Formats: sequence, structure tokens, C-alpha cells
Amino acid sequence: MADPNTNASRLGTFQCHFTWELEEKFTRDFKTAMDYIDHHLKHNPDEMRVPAMAVKAYIYASNLQGNDTPMKYRTAKDAITEALKRNKDDSEEDPTNDGYNGYKVVLLADLAWLHHKTRGRNVETCITEVEELQASLSEEAQAYMQAMKAFTFQWFGISKYTEGISCYEEALRVVPSNVEWFFGYTQLLQKTSYSDPQDTYGTSKVESNLRCFISKTPKNGLAHVYLADELLQKGKDSHLEAEYEVGQALESGGENVVVLQRAGKVFCSLKKYDKALELYDRALELESESSFTLKLVGDAHRFQYFDKPTAERDEGDKQHLENAIKYYRRAYEADKSNFRAHSQMASLYSELGQQDEAEEVYSQLIETRDKENKAEAFYHFAEFRDDLALYKEAVDTDVDSYGGKRAAKKIIEKMQSELTRNPNREAFETLGWVYNKTGFIDSACFHYQQAYKMEPRKELELRLSQRYVESVNPDQACKYLELIKDSNPEEYRLLKGKLHLSLGVEFKDQGMTDKAREQFSLSTEYKSLEGCEKLAELLQNYTDDEKYDKRWITDWAKITSVLQNEWDLVEKCQDKVKESRLNALEEIREKAFMPKVRYLHDLYDKYVELLLKPGVDKYGSVLIEARSLLDRVMSDFQKRRYSEIEYKKTRYTFFYIKDLKKGVKKDEKYVYMQLQKRLEGDYEWNGFRGKFPDLFDALIKVQPAYDFTENKKMIFLFEIVNEYKHRGSLKDGMQEVKIDGEKYNFSFEELTEWSVSKVIKLVQCFDKHM
Repeated sequence: MADPNTNASRLGTFQCHFTWELEEKFTRDFKTAMDYIDHHLKHNPDEMRVPAMAVKAYIYASNLQGNDTPMKYRTAKDAITEALKRNKDDSEEDPTNDGYNGYKVVLLADLAWLHHKTRGRNVETCITEVEELQASLSEEAQAYMQAMKAFTFQWFGISKYTEGISCYEEALRVVPSNVEWFFGYTQLLQKTSYSDPQDTYGTSKVESNLRCFISKTPKNGLAHVYLADELLQKGKDSHLEAEYEVGQALESGGENVVVLQRAGKVFCSLKKYDKALELYDRALELESESSFTLKLVGDAHRFQYFDKPTAERDEGDKQHLENAIKYYRRAYEADKSNFRAHSQMASLYSELGQQDEAEEVYSQLIETRDKENKAEAFYHFAEFRDDLALYKEAVDTDVDSYGGKRAAKKIIEKMQSELTRNPNREAFETLGWVYNKTGFIDSACFHYQQAYKMEPRKELELRLSQRYVESVNPDQACKYLELIKDSNPEEYRLLKGKLHLSLGVEFKDQGMTDKAREQFSLSTEYKSLEGCEKLAELLQNYTDDEKYDKRWITDWAKITSVLQNEWDLVEKCQDKVKESRLNALEEIREKAFMPKVRYLHDLYDKYVELLLKPGVDKYGSVLIEARSLLDRVMSDFQKRRYSEIEYKKTRYTFFYIKDLKKGVKKDEKYVYMQLQKRLEGDYEWNGFRGKFPDLFDALIKVQPAYDFTENKKMIFLFEIVNEYKHRGSLKDGMQEVKIDGEKYNFSFEELTEWSVSKVIKLVQCFDKHM
């Protein structure tokens, strides 16, 4: 069980950008995300300014694809500091508004996370400040926190929109008069309004909200143009009113690039392309190299061409396509990440019959870094070439995206058509592959079996094994697993571990704990790390009466063995990236190495407890494994020094147990009595915090028999002072103490020169201040 007092655990409880899982299912790369938020800050400087600055800071620190920002965490810290300054200025302008503390809490929590990621000295101070501020937040300040969360979700993809709407609703329940939140709420509703119910007058919730917002802020050009767009959805009867709202928008915000862009799009929807192009020209006068505006100009020319029936088009109409290509090229040159402009170039080259030019652009498009765009590029390239391999690439790249789904559908149509003409193994196998990719496991198994009947290949045995394990069909899975046991032993091991793990999860969900434990235990025999974690969860819930039986000890030994193997793999992984960039190394450390270190640390705490439990010495071989694991953990911590807190705690625990077992002589019984007293209390064993005084008393008793080397003494003394500082034994500002009339400073450097007897007196002095 993780220690709730560690910085990582405390940080995990905060509401901030680093705990909102913003990058989950988010497909934009770093540059695109940054361009969007910069565009907002430039053109809407007064709309949710502080939340927008916080989003930008998070993007700097993110793991988004293409983020090669030098010293990204420091850059993010600077951006957060700027946001805090802006928030302070805003709060001073409106001193009666307590809500800005809500923004402050989120920003400080972000800052604490950044200090933690860079192992900054201020992390503890920052965490404490957030906890204290969070404990006293008013309802209004909590509403501001919800509004910041809602605004953030607007920028991180459609999967966050629903939760963003809920956050805005919660914030507006407390502060219904905040027009910024109301407008943001309406924008999110508009993005999800495909199923928006209408009242008896045919008015949607989005339209109603926008009219309400305009009544409060009639000069907001964006609100008028959003309303115009919403009116277009109601049909031709509302087109005149939509055009009127565009006029109001231009009257209020005719010099705002965003208003001009959106007003132009409304005119394009009304097929008034000349008016749209006029507005786009005005926007280009304000920002001549705006990639988005240039792309909109290309769209307007493209629409004019395709709006005309094919039979009525003449050579003169091709000028629209050529103009469109010209502006798409300019848009792409202004911003190489403008996928839409680049993609439209390829399709228009094809429309004009310029196949070589289209081929060249498609070849460039499939090199894009964004997965969703890459899948779409492969799909369109496949359509252009009618190439099955390219359709497969689209599915492989991102099966859940537009391009991936369209490609999967096309593959199914092609293969089914082929099977009606000529049943063959390749078509069945391809259908099995695509059904597996799209999540239809039963259909995948059926088609793989048909292919296997035609030609029993080893590759199909592996795929059938994988699919039946995935669908938790043990009979069929075992049948095919036996076929690959000798030819592919590593895959056999992985799949057997996964099968037992899945069965264990099913039994656990059904409340059949003993059967679940049996399956999890079996999974560890195939080195399943997740099986180890599930088994450990069960073992930790056992009562004292159920612990320390032979099976309990054996299961922990199995877990140890798997984790030792995993440790070796992680060490190899570290070696591979030693010459790589620092960011890549940090990512592996954070995502792969450190979680396993923490898990090992929690696990060996269990073994320390077991080591000190009377009557378990009969399981000597298990304890030897435990000690071996402790040695490995200690060795690696001493080499890498990844986490100062975990390092000190691990090092001290290890030296204490090791030397206590070796050095205690005549007073061993007393020491064990003290340890047993703590272990049987209401405390869990997670280090020495909260249990130190009794253990220290025990050490004083056996001090004459304790062999202090200089190194161990230094560690021991330093940890004593740290412990007393943590327990609040020292008053604020206390830098020195008097012992026998003499003043002493308790700095680390001075402590290393002290004798044990002087430290004992120091501890006694500390106790007076408790």
C-alpha cells in the first residue's frame, strides 16, 4: 500500500492540470495545441485569460507528440508564475471577489507538480500551501476551480466535452452571473449540439443561451456570429435572421479576425461566396499570413466549383480549383501543420487530373505526426490508388479515427466481395484481422478459423491463441496455446499469464476470492506483472489469522521472483536510452522505472514486517529471497539516487533492520517487544514515520552492543533529526539547541561529527519542545 504521506500521493489529490488526465485520447500534437491556445490569447485577450495562460503552461510541460521545448518544465514554471501574477492583479481589481482563490489553488497545484517533476526544493512548501488554501476555500472559489477545469476541457478534445459541460453547470449554479463562463458553456453545448433537444418553438438550448448572453453583452461580436451559425442549423426559414446576426457581429467586432473568419463561413453556408471572400480579404489585411484564413479562402473557391452540377461545369470553372490550390498551398507554407489545407491540395490535384502532383502530396501527408490525421491521409491515399495495403495502414494507425473507420469498412466490403467470387485463405485472414482491429473478436475468431481450415499456418495458431485469450475462452485458448508452446515459448508464456489473470479478474468480480487467488498465483508462474499486483491486493486484505501460512509465504515469494525479473528488464531498458535525450530518459523513468521502484518498496515493507514477526524463521528460504530483493533495491537506489525521500527512507530502513539483526545481543528480546508493540497497533508498516520514538528507545537500550561505523552513524543521526523535524518537535525558526549549557547547531555537517551519546541528549532536548 502506498504511503499517503509521500509528496506523490499528496499531489495526486489535487485538482489541477496534472491530475485531469488531459492527454488521454487527445490526438493533437504539441504545435497544433500551442497554436490554438496562442490564437485564443491573441484574439480573445479578455476571455478566461488566467485559465488560458494555465493551459499554455501545461502544454509546455506536456508529453504531447513533438514537444521538444528546451527545459520544458522551467518554461512551464515561468508561464505558471505569469498566470499567478495576472490572477493576483485581477483579484486586486475586484477585492470583494473571493473566487480568484479557486484559480490560485489550481495554479499553485500545477506549480507543486512542476517542482516535484524537477525535484525542486520548494515542493514541500508549495504542497503545504495548496493544502492549507484548499481547506478554507469558499463555495465561490470552488466554482472558479470548476470553471477553470471546464475551460481546460474545451481544449483537450471531444472526449472531455461532456465533463466540461458538467463543470460549467456546477460553476454557474454558484455564480450564475458570470458571462465568461456562460459563453464558454454555450460554446461547449454548440460543439455537442447534434442531439440538442428543441422546445415547442423549435429553439435549441444553445440558441436560448446565446440570446440570453447577447441580451447581457450586446456588443459581443463573437456571440452574434455564433448565434448566426446556430440559426443556420434550423433551415432556410432562419437564413435571413442568420444574415442579420452576421451584420450585428460585424458592426460590433468588424476588426476582430475571428469574427471575420466565422462571418465568412456563415456566408459560405448561405452560398454567398463573394461576401465571404470580401470578409476573408479583410481578415488577411489584419493578418496576412494567417494559415487558417488562407485555408478558408481556398474552401470558398472549392465550394464554388463543386456547387455547380458536373454537367454544367466548363473550363472557366476550373479556375476556382486552381485558386483553391493556390490558397491551400499558401496556407500550408504558412503553417506546415495545417493538415486540412495540405489534404485538400491532394484531392483537388486529383480532380484536375494531375496525378503525379496528387501522388507527391499524398506521400507527404502520410508522414504527418498526428495519428488521427495520419490515418485519414492513408485512407485518402488508399482511395486514390485503390490499394489494400494503404487501407490496412490507415486501420493500423488509428482504428477509432474517421480515416481508420472508413478504411476498415472499405476492407470488409472488398474482402466480402472477393469471397463471393473466390473463397481463399488470404481474404478470410484479412477479415479476421480487420474484425479484430475493430473489436469484433467473435467475428475475428470465426474468420481466422476458416483461414486455418484452408491452410493451418503457425501464424494463425498464434492469432487464434491471442484472440481466445482476449475473449477469455479458456478451452479454445488452451487448445491453440498448446500448438504454439514449442514454436513460440515467449508468446506462450505471456498469453498463459494473461489468461490466468483474466480468469482471476472474473472470479474476483463474482466474489470467488479463493479461485481468483489461485488464478492470480498461476499467472505469476508465467511472470505476469499485473497478476502480481492483483495477487498482492488480495494478500494484503488477509487477516492476521490467515497470514503466514505456507501458501501466503509462497505467493509472496512468487511475486518477488517476478519483480526481480521485471527489474532486470527495466535495467536493460535504461541502458538502451543512456545516450538519448534527457526528456526521453525522464519519460522512461517516470512512466516505467519509478512506479516499479515504488511497488518494490511497498513490497519489501511487507517482507520487513515478516522478517520481524516471531515464529516465521522456519520459512528461511523465503526470507533469503526477501533479503536478496532488499539488497537489489538498495543497490539500485544507491547507484541512481532517483528520489531523495524514497532513497533516505529505503537506506535507513535497510541499515536499521540489517544491523539490528546483526548487532543486538543481550537486549534482543526488548527490541523485538518494542517492534511487536508497534506492528500490532493501528499502524501500517510503511517506514518509521509515526513509530520512531519507541524504536529509538529500543536502540538506546542496546546502544552498547550496537556497532556504529562512521557511515552508519551519519545516516542514523541525520534521519533522527529529519524525523523530529517532520513530527513537529522543532519550533519554527529554531536553529540551535543547548545541551549541558552549550549551544549546538544541528546541521547535517555538524551532526556527522557528534557522538551517539550527544545525539541521545539532543533527542531528549527535542522531546522538551514536543
